[in-house]
Amino acid sequence: MPNLLIQQTLGIIADELKNGIVLLDNDGRCIYVNAFVKQNFECGSDEILDNEVFEDYFQQRKSREPEPMDSFACEVEYQSERKRLSLNITDYIIKDGESIVGRYYLIEDVTAIKNQAYEEKLLRTRDPLTELYNKEYFFEKVAHRLKYDRFTKYYLIVSDIVNFKLVNDLHGKPFGDTILRRSADAIRKYSARDVIYGRLYNDHFIMLVPKRRFDEEVYAQAFKNDMSYLQNFSYNLIIHMGLYEIDDLTLPVSVMCDRAFLALRSIKNDYKTGFAYYDDHLRQEVLKMQMLMNELPVALKANQLKMYLQPQVTKNGILVGAEALVRWHHPARGIIPPGEFIEIIEKINIISDVDRYIWECACAKLAEWKRAGKTNLTISVNISARDFFTMNLLETLVGLIKKYEISPKSLNLEITETAVIYDVENQLNVLDKLRALGFVVEMDDFGSGYSSLNMLKDISVDVLKIDMAFLQKSKDDVKSHKILEKIIILAKELGMKVLTEGVESGNQIDFLSAAGCDLFQGYYFSKPVPVNEFEEKYFR
Repeated sequence: MPNLLIQQTLGIIADELKNGIVLLDNDGRCIYVNAFVKQNFECGSDEILDNEVFEDYFQQRKSREPEPMDSFACEVEYQSERKRLSLNITDYIIKDGESIVGRYYLIEDVTAIKNQAYEEKLLRTRDPLTELYNKEYFFEKVAHRLKYDRFTKYYLIVSDIVNFKLVNDLHGKPFGDTILRRSADAIRKYSARDVIYGRLYNDHFIMLVPKRRFDEEVYAQAFKNDMSYLQNFSYNLIIHMGLYEIDDLTLPVSVMCDRAFLALRSIKNDYKTGFAYYDDHLRQEVLKMQMLMNELPVALKANQLKMYLQPQVTKNGILVGAEALVRWHHPARGIIPPGEFIEIIEKINIISDVDRYIWECACAKLAEWKRAGKTNLTISVNISARDFFTMNLLETLVGLIKKYEISPKSLNLEITETAVIYDVENQLNVLDKLRALGFVVEMDDFGSGYSSLNMLKDISVDVLKIDMAFLQKSKDDVKSHKILEKIIILAKELGMKVLTEGVESGNQIDFLSAAGCDLFQGYYFSKPVPVNEFEEKYFR
């Protein structure tokens, strides 16, 4: 009875274990399996050794001398539940003195551990929306490929869905996410096995493609076919691709990516060309950009960046103020226009430092004009999107007004519609507080974007700056003139002044004046000029 009780108790304990037990005698016969084995292998002690898992283990064991605690990892499939089971089998030898009297296998289910490790790897390596490689893991995979395959010619390709933000604005983010997932599906479907692909961010995807496998028509058609389900979609999706043929394996993958992006940006506003290649011309642009990137922080500290002023006048040319613009007085290259370095300033994250510097210059000049009795003039300064996040904008601007003892009404704040799209509620709150303190807020570049009317509904501004490029881009002058007239009427009904920038002819002045425009800015009156030249023209 004691022996029977012990056996039954040990049997109950063994059956409740979450690990499997298989016990063999010295002749290799299975004399016991617990409940875990019966359930997961669906066989008893008479059949277990014929199970394919154990057959595989015995085959491997024949090739080497078995040792105590010999381990074997494998995967089996539940016949009933049709799911994978990851196992770790440990082989224990049972000895009585020097003699082996049997052996038993301890089988551990490590499925959960492996699943967790797999999930962690996915989080670390995959983009959660599309399940393509994320940027960091893509760079890692490409670096590994190029290290061990130095003879295949590759393209690094960056793609972009043109004006993708419009999709989100018109149809909502869930629909936009569907577009991104379908784009990812197209890449998977049409890419060969030796192509590495991933998602960088937003609507930018990236691929490493062997040059011999790349065909413009195939890739263009791939995206077109995969978007064919958008039959009722009112906006035509256009895909741009920038390609860098990898000719320098010493470059970091991030630099290769930058070169593909540079090619991509060269066709940013081209709706006919779908592909752009990095070439010698772009290479020179990169070298120039790199030089400027290195020199700009030094230029800011050395006061090489200068404030220029472009007058803002009535239709009769009477001065009411000016817009502050920045020019770089390079010691070797002369005056560098902002089109060549503003993007670089943003890229190296010193745009807010430059903005604050120009604000300081403007406030100092306004204080000087105040002392000279010219208190009715204003200077407009630009507020970048990044300024809302890199500084306390309200505190900074109020501090400058107090420091130079000038009226907030003399410092006009220019924002673009794209400057308040990231944290709209908080940014609008800051602008409302600034207006309450007396600052004049202007919406700049109105008409150059596609969501202007929508933003005008939400943003309270005092001055609407209309870009004359609105007319220059149109093939139908009559239609564009009518639209512009209605915009001016709308602005007036909303209590805003209207200032048109980019004015170049007397005919434009006559039309805009008749339409109700209040103020003008453009080359017809003056290009942006150094401060002393501005003062000589208007103050003497």
